Amino acid sequence: MTKTDVPGLRVPVIEFAPARVLHTTPPKTGSTSLLLSYLLMAGLAVPEGAVRAVLRQAQADGSAAAAGLRLHFVAPAQLPAFYAAHAGWHLLCNVRSPYERALSNWFSKLNRYAKRFDRPSYRYGKLRQVLGGPMAWPHIERANVHMQKRISFAAMLAGLARNGVGFDSHFEQQSVLLALDKVTYDRMIRLETMGSDLPQAFEALGVPQAMTGRLAAIPHRNRTAARPSALLDAEAVALIGRIYPDDCRLLGYDSPLDRQTAQPG
Repeated sequence: MTKTDVPGLRVPVIEFAPARVLHTTPPKTGSTSLLLSYLLMAGLAVPEGAVRAVLRQAQADGSAAAAGLRLHFVAPAQLPAFYAAHAGWHLLCNVRSPYERALSNWFSKLNRYAKRFDRPSYRYGKLRQVLGGPMAWPHIERANVHMQKRISFAAMLAGLARNGVGFDSHFEQQSVLLALDKVTYDRMIRLETMGSDLPQAFEALGVPQAMTGRLAAIPHRNRTAARPSALLDAEAVALIGRIYPDDCRLLGYDSPLDRQTAQPG
């Protein structure tokens, strides 16, 4: 089994036919902001906070397909064949600092880790979420905040070092999800500088101003940058480097400070 032959994992690929673009975005690399950008370029109205709902509705009623916008979920091992079926298209991908991505996972996806490796903490967090009443039930962060009291960031990292990260696409290495051992991308969009990287990529690809003009600004909706960076101490940084060696090396993030310019929002 090669690195990209990871059973069960899928990565989102945005197909935007007007620009002949396939844009692959591993989880936790700004996928919601990216989807919003493509929805706006496709001419679809997106109310605040309704990106996923608008996409689902546009897929159901055919308006997304009519605008040349589709969302695929592809196994990493199948990416080369999927790209080959779109010969001549531009291949873009989103990436993120593995240090910030690990921290973001502790804040917002700890439930996935706990469900797999710490069931008592998972059950405790879910129970506290249920006890929070109906208003808390749709919001997994209400459970995560209690799981964090039992599973520290350092403990999660130690668990990932022991157990590996291939159990969930949010935790798997981006280099694996992008099949970087088999695929060369035309452009790599860094979440930390997406506000400038993405418009530059669209301009280079010749995307019409009529489309890009709908983007007053490329939004960045991930909130990790506003959270305590003190958790990324020397021990955590070293451990993340061991857990995500290919992401640090192949994506160009040798330290937590590399391209760390994301804005909270």
